[in-house]
Amino acid sequence: MEGKIKRIMWAVGLTMLVVIMLVPYAKNGFWFDDTLNSQTWGMVNRFDTTLWSFSVRVIRAWLVDYGRFILCWPAIYGFFYLVRDVLAVRLIDIGLLITHIALTVWLLRRLHMQWRTVGIFLLLLFPLFQIRDTEDPIAAFATFSQMLAIALTVSLLLLQKWRETGAIGWLLVSSLLATISMMCYEINSIYVPIALLAVYVARRKVVCNAIVVLLPFACFVAASLVLKHGATKIYEGSKFGTVAAIPVTYLKQLFAALPGSFYVMIGRNEIPITDLLRSAAGSGLAWAIAILWAALFIAVSRTTLSVRDWPRSAALVVASSLLLVPPALIAMSAKYQVYLSWGAGHIPVYYEYFGLAILGAIAIDYLISKRVSWFVGLVAIAFIVYASLNWEMNMHQSSRLDAEFREPRDSLVAALHNGLLDGVRDEDIVRIENQPIFINGNLIYQTIRKNVSIPNELAIAGWFENAPRSDAHEFRLVRSDSPGHPWALIPVR
Repeated sequence: MEGKIKRIMWAVGLTMLVVIMLVPYAKNGFWFDDTLNSQTWGMVNRFDTTLWSFSVRVIRAWLVDYGRFILCWPAIYGFFYLVRDVLAVRLIDIGLLITHIALTVWLLRRLHMQWRTVGIFLLLLFPLFQIRDTEDPIAAFATFSQMLAIALTVSLLLLQKWRETGAIGWLLVSSLLATISMMCYEINSIYVPIALLAVYVARRKVVCNAIVVLLPFACFVAASLVLKHGATKIYEGSKFGTVAAIPVTYLKQLFAALPGSFYVMIGRNEIPITDLLRSAAGSGLAWAIAILWAALFIAVSRTTLSVRDWPRSAALVVASSLLLVPPALIAMSAKYQVYLSWGAGHIPVYYEYFGLAILGAIAIDYLISKRVSWFVGLVAIAFIVYASLNWEMNMHQSSRLDAEFREPRDSLVAALHNGLLDGVRDEDIVRIENQPIFINGNLIYQTIRKNVSIPNELAIAGWFENAPRSDAHEFRLVRSDSPGHPWALIPVR
């Protein structure tokens, strides 16, 4: 009974810690690609099309024009079509993150990882999440990284089921699911080396089982090569770069997973360390993170293992693949060889966080077992300080990116509700100049159901045209530089 109470208290403490640490991700607005994806309802209804037909057009454009499989558009656009409230989007996305973490814990337990190690993994994972100036796999691209990761983790759970039962059906389903997920984003090819190593270690029908893993993947690769050969345009992201640039690009992407990598290389230019320390010292939530993390780590480190020497090899293979394979795929891209900088990390850094947290948990658990308490204590103290500072930095980044992405949108929506375009008719001309791409006609239609004609509207370029009416009046939508930045509609003719 006493042990059960301790486990419940630990779970409650972890829940409190996670809730606080995810505040920066729950409060933010629509960033990066989400700024346009969140206008799906407005675009679909503005141009009297259907969600499905537009999604198919986008899939076809990627297949034919760029020679790339990205088949997840119906799911992405469907999600944003149905869920338009920003808080609902953020909470659902966080729910998917928690689902992925829960599946990862299930996988680690199936790989015989002890609860003490799992607890350490969870404590290490959340502080690794860093909101950067570039695309964030958690705070933006809602549902994308999480659904991909869920698909990969389920594939690995099915692979483990095959290891336990030897029934080839489990391996086949695992391989097919992983390949389907690769057709949404190639990064899930992480599955292939893990599965091949599992087949080799199993030492039963190695050739037959390897074919089950490789055949779907080979078909995917062959189809991708055929598509790229016939592509009419070049997408730098999937174009092979130079061999000479691969090592440094690999290290940049790998470095991004390390604790504090963004702050050390970029963030310190925005907030000096003295200011960050002062801000964290004055924050009750930052102190709560430090206290909760310390208490939970002390409690879990004192847990007695049910098996003193559990087999670590399978978990090490999964963790190493999650950490080391994504940077290799990014490093070969011509786009990221130029675009990626130290401290920044592309979307697959999401997988790297998990790989690093698992490896760190295994290492700390091993040191605890060997009674190297002084070193474990130093690591714990460093992580307590880091977790609080990183949370404070994430809060700063969330506010800074909201000022760039959320504030212009929210202020325009408020102005529209207050009658900014009451004197404008459908298909009148409204010129929007020197504003971000997400300030557009789709947002206007989604907000007040008014369809205006906007010259050179980048948000719909290549997809739709919206010609003005024959007797159209013309206006300019501008934003003042005065305090409060009010929007104004200026008649032109």
